[in-house]
Amino acid sequence: MTTREVHFELEVKKWKQRITRIEEDPDPTKLKSNKLLYELFLDEAIERLEAWRQGKSFCDHIGPLTRAMGFYSTGNVEAAFATTQPKKYLARAWELGLPVGTSCDMSMMPFAMMECGDLPFLSLNICEGTAPCTPMKMRSIYVMYKGKGLSYPIDIGIEPDEANFNYMLDQLYGFIDFAERIPGIKYNEDRMREYQEYEEAGRALCYEMFEMLKTKPAPVAGKDTLRLGLRPTQVYTAKAVKALEARRDDLAERVAKGIAAVPGEKARLVWTMTNPVFMDVFKVLANQKIAVLTQYEGEPMRRWAPLPRKEPEWLTRRMPLKPLEKIAANAVLGIKTAREWVDGLIWVCRSLNVDGVVNYNMVGCTEVLGIRKLVEERAQDELGIPTLQLDGKQWDESYADEKTITAQLNEFAAFVLGKKSS
Repeated sequence: MTTREVHFELEVKKWKQRITRIEEDPDPTKLKSNKLLYELFLDEAIERLEAWRQGKSFCDHIGPLTRAMGFYSTGNVEAAFATTQPKKYLARAWELGLPVGTSCDMSMMPFAMMECGDLPFLSLNICEGTAPCTPMKMRSIYVMYKGKGLSYPIDIGIEPDEANFNYMLDQLYGFIDFAERIPGIKYNEDRMREYQEYEEAGRALCYEMFEMLKTKPAPVAGKDTLRLGLRPTQVYTAKAVKALEARRDDLAERVAKGIAAVPGEKARLVWTMTNPVFMDVFKVLANQKIAVLTQYEGEPMRRWAPLPRKEPEWLTRRMPLKPLEKIAANAVLGIKTAREWVDGLIWVCRSLNVDGVVNYNMVGCTEVLGIRKLVEERAQDELGIPTLQLDGKQWDESYADEKTITAQLNEFAAFVLGKKSS
């Protein structure tokens, strides 16, 4: 009889196996820094598992702030990406009546994982009233109702002005006062400042790597581009900065030696938002000698790409910013409109000199489905490059399976390559 393993236990096992494989039989075609990155992920999984066993408090949002207060993160939707049991959680989400068929399947799965006892329920949920992802916002409310935890609303106004900044700052102070009612939770500003310093160092390294993506042939592509920076629920530490330094050095070596991530690279693309994780879409394109240089997803992209942003006078007047002021400023100056979202995409495409865009229209994604026409028109009008409007889900293959998606990607690849050769 086998013992059931929860998500974090399976994560520990996975990262240990990958590290052992590298140590016993290193693959010279892979990035050497993968080992450091996997060690980072292993430490994170172990920490989260121990925190759960010890009854610690979990909260998934506002990055380093909640960590500086003593919370731990479940990994949020990343847990659904990483699971080895997607069919189990999709089935459970259906049973619970969650809108898996008509909404973002991945955003529904973490709650199913909690219901199955494979992921801890949140002690505190931050519900962003103006968040573009409606399915995740509604799911988070449901999570708190079922999990009997606390919930705190954050309202981020649309205008990037000083009044909105002060409004956001007041809410952060209110959030801290509210959260400190939970035993063991206490805001530590020194720890917060340390995390932000590491984050700034990590971001600088990511920006160096983004510059290297402009090289032809590309030194990194596909899945590896998703690991140039940390995920939004991860907090930068000294070890994380060291791992990114090693990754930067890996890419620099490849650039110097002319090593291609996709041998014989003939074209390059940008992929938007998420992707079907039940298959390797990047390998399909690499087989056609096409490199995917990045996965653009709006504001989170700023963590590892220097998207242009002009600091307003009212903000520069307040420099240097205190730790909480930095969070408030990033919130009010972030990408909030369709125009801003597509502005960033066009900037990335132009910077990397790509030949096309794969715009992944995931069923139920309220952030991007309404702007698909805007993406396509601006890519064509401003850059002269085509867009593939690819519809699908993440784990649920019933909407569009691997065969269907592969055929669409191959057709688009042929079109892009034919356009380049004409």
